[in-house]
Amino acid sequence: MNKTCSIIILTLATQLPLPHIAAADSGAADLLGIFDGSAETISAQALIRSYEAPLPARSEPLRSQGVRRKFLYEILAEQEELGDKKFYTPQEIAAMIKEDYGDDPSEKEKKQIRKALEILQTTKFGTEMCKAVAYECTIESLEKAGIRLRVKEISFGQNQTANGVVPPPLDYAGRTFIGLGKNIVSKGYSEDLALTLLHEMSHVQDLRKNKTGTLMKALYATEEKALINELSAYDEISRKSGFRNDLFSFLIEVWAWKNESGPYPKHRSLTLPLGPKGEVKTVTTADMLNNYMPGISFLSSLERLVYLLWHSAYKDPKVKDELVRAIKTAAWERSEAYKAWRKNPVVPAPPAVTPPPTTVTPPANPPKPPKPPKPPQDDDDGGYQGGGGGSGGNFNPGPYNPHFGDGI
Repeated sequence: MNKTCSIIILTLATQLPLPHIAAADSGAADLLGIFDGSAETISAQALIRSYEAPLPARSEPLRSQGVRRKFLYEILAEQEELGDKKFYTPQEIAAMIKEDYGDDPSEKEKKQIRKALEILQTTKFGTEMCKAVAYECTIESLEKAGIRLRVKEISFGQNQTANGVVPPPLDYAGRTFIGLGKNIVSKGYSEDLALTLLHEMSHVQDLRKNKTGTLMKALYATEEKALINELSAYDEISRKSGFRNDLFSFLIEVWAWKNESGPYPKHRSLTLPLGPKGEVKTVTTADMLNNYMPGISFLSSLERLVYLLWHSAYKDPKVKDELVRAIKTAAWERSEAYKAWRKNPVVPAPPAVTPPPTTVTPPANPPKPPKPPKPPQDDDDGGYQGGGGGSGGNFNPGPYNPHFGDGI
């Protein structure tokens, strides 16, 4: 009886479709069947081996026809919320990370990234952020701290909205992944890239300080803090190099107006993704202050602007109150540090100009030095009352002063 049952089971097993299992040494490029749910028939012998070590249940297909799959940080956050961690192979995780964050930077791109990190290293706020997440502002230090930089191609549609935007950093299996737009890396905008790196490192700080894999439940709070850090560094960089960015120049004027009783911000037009579904639109200074940045303090105004800028991408996810409070507290602390710095900004003095050395050619026959004068002859050895032989030979210093000549 047992023998007959075993034969039936093995016969049926040869007809069961199971997912394709990639070989342990297969390359990352062999990703067939990861997103389309394809399967293949395997042998009965393989089934017996799998019975001895059963495979976890496969998750549903990651991609539906015509629908973009969720970002990996969203998938992991939802699994954590539901307590239902579905199984993904390492190849699937690697494929999603590559699709979300891009590829390793090329040598040319690394050169641009190094220039941007060098700019941060020369600033107070950049140096502080690098130390908070790594050791110093270098690619090697970031990698040593487990931070992996990736570069992603971002295309734009007819309405100028980004297709395939880089998501917030993700912490997975002891590595933190940062995605950078290829356009800002390859075009050599060193100051812009420096600010972008600082912005992303602020997110990494939130991930690690709060021991969370994703920022899904505090997206708007972490963006507020990142913008405060970015604004502080921009103010410092612009004073040193003359670099200008319309949005950050405007935000600094708003800061001065609301927090320091400064003048009303200058009239300007800004192009920002504030339209429906994240479409870009042109807004004036008055529009910004009346409709997009209302509020008494700068932080309350920034909170509203961040929500409007990122709502098309983030929608209204569930929040974790204690995580939001922790990040908002950190944002307030950074704003206080920026406020203190603005009272006494440390701007390096311009480099001293050293005149070229002058060469003096001595004359062919230099004159002989004059002979020293002979000492005065005085027949009265005990009657000399001069002032010590100085320029005022007959000067009488009067009573002795013990502090004479020592500045007291």
